[in-house]
Amino acid sequence: MHDDRERTIPELEGTLDATTPRATTPPRASFGTTGFDRYELRELVGEGAQGEVRSAYDRVLRREVALKILRKDAATADEASRFVAEAQLTAQLAHPHIIPVYDAGISPDGRPYYSMPLLPRRSFADVLAARREPSGDPRPEHSLARMLRLFSAACEAVAAAHAHGVIHRDLKPSNLVLDPHDQILVADFGLAHLASAPGISTDRKENGLAGSVIGNPIGTPLYMPPEQARGARDEIGPWSDTYALGAILYEILAHRAPIVRSSVVEQLVAIMTLMPERPETVADASRGEVPLELADLAMRCLEKRPEARPASVRELVESIDGWFERKREHARRAEEATRLLEEARARLGEADRQWSLLGDARLAVQQRRRDVPAYASVDEKAPLWEAEDRANAVEAEAERAEDDAVIVLEAALHADAQHHDARTLLAEIHLRRLERRRSLGDRIGEDRQRRRAIRAGGDAMRDRIDSPGTLVLHVRPATAELELERFVERGRRLVPELVRRGRADALAGPLDAGSYRLVARLPLGLRYAPFVVRPRARANVLINLALGEGLLRDFAILGGGRATIGGDPNDLAATPAREVELAAFALAVRPVSCAEYLDFLRALEIDEALTRAPRAPGGGAPYWTALDGRVSIPPVDAQGDHWGPTLPVFSISALDAEAYARWRGERDGRKYRLPTADEWEVAARGADLRIYPWGNHFDPAFCLMRDSRAGRVSPGPIGTCATDVSPFGVIDLAGGVADWTCTPYRGQPGHRTVKGGGWSTRAHRCAATYGGGYQESETSGDLGFRVALDL
Repeated sequence: MHDDRERTIPELEGTLDATTPRATTPPRASFGTTGFDRYELRELVGEGAQGEVRSAYDRVLRREVALKILRKDAATADEASRFVAEAQLTAQLAHPHIIPVYDAGISPDGRPYYSMPLLPRRSFADVLAARREPSGDPRPEHSLARMLRLFSAACEAVAAAHAHGVIHRDLKPSNLVLDPHDQILVADFGLAHLASAPGISTDRKENGLAGSVIGNPIGTPLYMPPEQARGARDEIGPWSDTYALGAILYEILAHRAPIVRSSVVEQLVAIMTLMPERPETVADASRGEVPLELADLAMRCLEKRPEARPASVRELVESIDGWFERKREHARRAEEATRLLEEARARLGEADRQWSLLGDARLAVQQRRRDVPAYASVDEKAPLWEAEDRANAVEAEAERAEDDAVIVLEAALHADAQHHDARTLLAEIHLRRLERRRSLGDRIGEDRQRRRAIRAGGDAMRDRIDSPGTLVLHVRPATAELELERFVERGRRLVPELVRRGRADALAGPLDAGSYRLVARLPLGLRYAPFVVRPRARANVLINLALGEGLLRDFAILGGGRATIGGDPNDLAATPAREVELAAFALAVRPVSCAEYLDFLRALEIDEALTRAPRAPGGGAPYWTALDGRVSIPPVDAQGDHWGPTLPVFSISALDAEAYARWRGERDGRKYRLPTADEWEVAARGADLRIYPWGNHFDPAFCLMRDSRAGRVSPGPIGTCATDVSPFGVIDLAGGVADWTCTPYRGQPGHRTVKGGGWSTRAHRCAATYGGGYQESETSGDLGFRVALDL
């Protein structure tokens, strides 16, 4: 048998011609059958308490439809009236997101029916269920944004119904169905309440399509408002649908209904008495963040008092539209911030390139400085100045590129304050600038960059900067008692303050970031071990107390290892910061005194002794005299300067100092020598890279230099200023007398590097990073020495 749906248009035309009388009157077109006979009933799609829905074939319009027909067991006059009213109301609402009614009528057995689109058996409830699965629903069409757009469209339809005085009263995910194009449609107005109906008419005479009495609630408990749960018909209004929509919104956000109980009675009681937890507190964090403004909106909809809910469903639509608008604006800003982030990365790459070039440029400067003596002419110094200018230009360009990166990142954060990558990179730049300032000993700059890094990186960066580190101690012998001291700034000096005492196992462990030292009180003297604890880093400290133990009365013991020298931010002529590797050594705590040097001279023949005695610069006459064939220290020399055995010896050459070291070594059975410039600087600065032995602030009261006393400038006894002491316990490194070292000065033959300040020098020479240069045979009125010893 041939199905009409498969007939061609010519065949259809032939059929129409065969049924039309051949006469002179014009033929009349016909759709054929009408009424219930037009439908070919098929499978049962669904059923409820009132009606059943079957798929059907519409023979007239030749399409699949859904036919809703009153159930036989519900075919009372009242139910029939209610059914007809539902169809009439639904048809008259006529909204793009409300299921349309195609046709209506009475079946041959007297039951009312109406037809509507045949939709896939898929509702909003199915989508929500898929999203609740442990793996989630990864499809883009079920993203939060897509769900909210569908929900907003459903709200539009409900708002349209409210505008006609129709309250749905059974809004739930299963009554929001999806068409083949994934558009949402509000269905099932069977429980609708007709409060007022401008432009709407039905065969129902009473005010309400589905009546109820107090205490007899109707609807679906999971999404039912409190007033409906109480069965309070007179309290039902648009706000009741607002509650149900809020419950659906809550489920979109939290992946579960707001309130769920095991029985209907418990559910109704909970709806009337309890507020649900906020959706962001119950949602699975792995599924993404819950927008707080939408969570607030859902909670407002779920208020127990109707007047506390949004004024209308239209407000829900506007709130969601506003969220989408802000989301679009945020996306635009995020895109702009991302573009600026890439620009900042490019500029930071250029800064890194310049910083890498700076090392070579500074090495070139150092080479030029070694090749050009201080007395060279302007023309001879020109290549040095050019090298310095190039190094300064490279450093300026590196700083400028880094500054540009910071400016661009700040613009990115102005576009999107929450842009994580931009904020992280900005914090990292400030952090590396902090480290640079720290390596230069620039405490003011370090503190400034610390504040900027924390402002950019927040608590995570604060934790990174300020979190405790870990002290790991290796002490030999392990049973030794130690004191742990922390350097704290007091009166512009870094003063050691006791933290605790104990053995290594008691002192090791978490320790706040900062500068510390360990003190061992041994029978022959004190042993110091300065160290620095960095945030979230391990500070490994090794102390072998047997090392140099016999020297403790007169020497500071330095265990060797890697150390940083140079890098004084206040001295433009200082060498750049660099790391060096030092072997263990001992450095004399005090400079050699006049009394000690006199013992050396008296061990020499008188002629040699006078040539090595303190003397005027340029090979001048000795300041010390010879009496009865022995060198003596005069109370006052020929120039009127006072001398005494407790003064440090000065006005002797580096060659004289090395001769003394050899003599004393033969006497003591040790190989004394002059310290290297690097050894001297490490002994002066400790582990925290302070600029002066006492800290990072200079004052003439802290050491003996030209501005320390009123009146005539003159030398003073060793230890005149008790504040001029380093973390290793070495004294008079900034003032008193400067020290010869064995390090050549800038590679110049016959020249030695001189470290530290003296009683007649200016402040810049008091810095531990300063290094001057003298001919090794030259003498100077504030230049003495101290000895060192390899361990």
